[in-house]
Amino acid sequence: MLKNYLQVALRNLRNHKAYSLINIIGLAIGIACCILILLFVLEELSYDKFNREYGRMYRVQASVKLEGRDLDMAFAPAPAGVTLVNEFPEVIQYTRIMHTPNMLIRYKNNMFNETRFYWADSTLFAVFTMHFIKGNPKTALVEPHSVVLTESLAGKYFGNEDPVGKIMNFEDGTPYTVTGVIKDCPPDSHFKYDMFASMSSAEFGKGTSWLNTGFYTYILLRKNASPARLQEKFPALLRKYAGPQLYQALGVRYDDWLKKGNLYRLYLEPLTSIHLYSHLDHELEPNSDIKYVYIFSVIALFILLIACINFMNLSTARSSIRSKEVGIRKVLGSGKTQLIK
Repeated sequence: MLKNYLQVALRNLRNHKAYSLINIIGLAIGIACCILILLFVLEELSYDKFNREYGRMYRVQASVKLEGRDLDMAFAPAPAGVTLVNEFPEVIQYTRIMHTPNMLIRYKNNMFNETRFYWADSTLFAVFTMHFIKGNPKTALVEPHSVVLTESLAGKYFGNEDPVGKIMNFEDGTPYTVTGVIKDCPPDSHFKYDMFASMSSAEFGKGTSWLNTGFYTYILLRKNASPARLQEKFPALLRKYAGPQLYQALGVRYDDWLKKGNLYRLYLEPLTSIHLYSHLDHELEPNSDIKYVYIFSVIALFILLIACINFMNLSTARSSIRSKEVGIRKVLGSGKTQLIK
C-alpha cells in the first residue's frame, strides 16, 4: 500500500509540474522564514544563560531623584557589593566591573587600542562562567597589575607563544602581567569583553563612597533566596551607610533629605532580563527589547499560517481532479483513513 501511495504521489508531481512547484515552494519558503525568525527569537531569549548559575545572578542598580531630576543607572556605589555580602547571608558572592572604552596596550613594538577592556574584581570568575584555557581562575586577578585575555586577543599579541607570564604595558607605562587566558566572549553576553585587568590595580576600585556610583555590580544569591525580600532591606542599608556620608557632605540628615522629595534606592535586575528589559542610563551596551521578540514571533506565526492556507487552498482547488482516483480506491475497498492518508 505504501508503495502505491508513493507511486501515485510521484506520478502527480510529474504530470503537474507547475502546480507542484508552486505549492511545494510556497510552503517551503513559509516554513524556512518561520524557522529563521524563531532562531532569532531563541537567540534573543538565550542571553547570559551560558553562566552556570544565571538563575541566581543579579545586577545591583541605582535610582536617584535629586532636585526633581530622575536618574536610573545601571551601576551602583563602589562598596555596595562587598557590603551586601557582609550584611546579608543570602548574598554569597559579588563582583564589580568597570569599562574603559579606549585603552592603549603595548607589547614590544606593537601597540593596539582595545575597546573591550574592563577592570574587574578578583571574584569575577566566581560569579560569571568564563572558561579558562591557561591560568587559575581563583588567583588570576588577585594581585595588582594582573591581566586576563581572551584566546583571540592573546593570539593577536603573542601569536603561538604562551602568554602567561608575559608583560604588557598600558598607556601610562605601567607593566601588567598576563595571568590567564579564557575562551572568547559568547555572542549572547550582554557585554562583550576581550581583556580584564585587576581592579586592585586602580585607586578608584578602593572607593568607599555611597554617594558616587560608577561600578557595574553583580551578586550571586544562595539557592532559594528571595531577591524581593533582599531588596526590601536596601532602604535600611542606605540609611545606615549613605546617611552619614550625606550628612557629612551636605549637612542634612538622610530622612530630612528624603522628605524634601529626593530619592535614593538600590534594586536588583535579574541577569537574564538585562538584554531585553533593561534600558537604563549608562548601560554597558545598547540592549534589545522584548517587544521585538513578540513582534517577530507573531510575524513567524502569520507567515506560517499564510503558507499553510495557500497550500490547502491549492490542494482543495485540485481535489475534483482526483475524484476518479478516490472513486476507484473506494471500489477497491479503501477505507476513510486510507483515503485521507
